[in-house]
Amino acid sequence: MKEKNSNNIIHEWNIIDTPSREEIIKEEYNHCSLCGEELMFTHNTDFRFLKVEEEAECMSCGVRHKKDHHILQ
Repeated sequence: MKEKNSNNIIHEWNIIDTPSREEIIKEEYNHCSLCGEELMFTHNTDFRFLKVEEEAECMSCGVRHKKDHHILQ
């Protein structure tokens, strides 16, 4: 087996697996923007008005991040 040296190398490829746009968005949505820990989501469903209130809180730093309202169909 030949030893690797600069005289034998013609070109070296370094392939970096970059995440897709969807993976980046999903990562940002599910993790705290302050400390990076995973968020805990709670959902309160109101079936009378067909809506869901979603809240996200970081258990590590205690910051509440998102409060969204979703319509049920």
